[in-house]
Amino acid sequence: MSPTKMQTYPDGVLKLYRVRPETPYGQLSELDMDVIAEKVRFENRKVGMSRFWTGWSAGERIDHVVRVPLIRGVNVETGNVVRMSGADTLFTVLQAQVDLHGGFQDLSLGVMGVDKV
Repeated sequence: MSPTKMQTYPDGVLKLYRVRPETPYGQLSELDMDVIAEKVRFENRKVGMSRFWTGWSAGERIDHVVRVPLIRGVNVETGNVVRMSGADTLFTVLQAQVDLHGGFQDLSLGVMGVDKV
């Protein structure tokens, strides 16, 4: 029997937001978002060719993939917004793949058109 490797998230901390439905397109501010999770540790992952081209063919550009632990009571959905520690750029969640056995989810992220909030 092989020992189980513990998953670590050494690359930083992020904050997850849900955008309010009444927010006008292109006019996003801090007041238009509700925090759904703070201080979520993450690990950077590679954007593979298959994931990149699948997103490209769907009209999305996948800029980052991060792995985060599953958070009890938090459902990460397409369209949620992510802010990584130390970055002014906001990212939108394009895809959230859950691995219940491993206790993590991989988030495919694309850069939003808003530079700073």
